[in-house]
Amino acid sequence: MAGNAKLSAKYTIYGILIVVLVGFYVLRSMDIKLTLPTRAKVEAEKRQALRLREDIQQAALSVAENDAARLDLDNQTADFWTSNGRVPTNQVQAHIEKLARKSGLRLNKVGPPKIIEVSNHIRAIEVTISSSTTMKSTSAFVAAVERNTPGALEWYNCTIRPNRTKDPTGVTLAGKIRAYVLTAEASEFLAGDPPQ
Repeated sequence: MAGNAKLSAKYTIYGILIVVLVGFYVLRSMDIKLTLPTRAKVEAEKRQALRLREDIQQAALSVAENDAARLDLDNQTADFWTSNGRVPTNQVQAHIEKLARKSGLRLNKVGPPKIIEVSNHIRAIEVTISSSTTMKSTSAFVAAVERNTPGALEWYNCTIRPNRTKDPTGVTLAGKIRAYVLTAEASEFLAGDPPQ
C-alpha cells in the first residue's frame, strides 16, 4: 500500500511537471511575453499616467477657452445677418422695402444692393434709398430701421430736409442703409458646426 502511495505521488508530480512544460510551450508558441511588474516598470507607468492626466487637463482647458471665445464672438455678432453660402442681398433689400411700407413711406428710389467686404468673415450690404414724404412716415421709417431685429440695420448716412425751400409740404429722405452679414464659414463656426 505504501508502494502504491509512492507510485501515485510520483505520477502526480510527473503530471504536474508535464502540464507546466506544456503550458510554457504553448505560451512560447503564442509569443506571449511574461513580464513581472518591476519597480522601474511601475514607476514608468506612473509617469505615463501623470503625463496623460496633464494632457487631458490641458485639452479640457483649451476646450473651455474656445467655448468662452465662441460665446464672446456670438455676443458681438448677435445682430449680424447670417448666410448659407450666398450673401442675402435680395433679402436685405426686400426687408428694407417692407419696413418702408409698414411705416407708410413710399420709396422713390431703391438702388441695387452693393456688397462691401468688411473683413474675411463679414460683408456689408448697402442699399441706397430716397423718398419724398411726410415727416411722420419718415420718422417712423428711421425708427423702424434703428430698432430692426433680428438682423440689425444701420444708417450709413441719412439726410432729411424740407422738400421745398419755400412753403415745404413734406420732407425728402435720402441715405444708405447697411446690414452686416457673416460669411457661411463664420455662421457655421458660431453655430458650432464642424468645418466641412
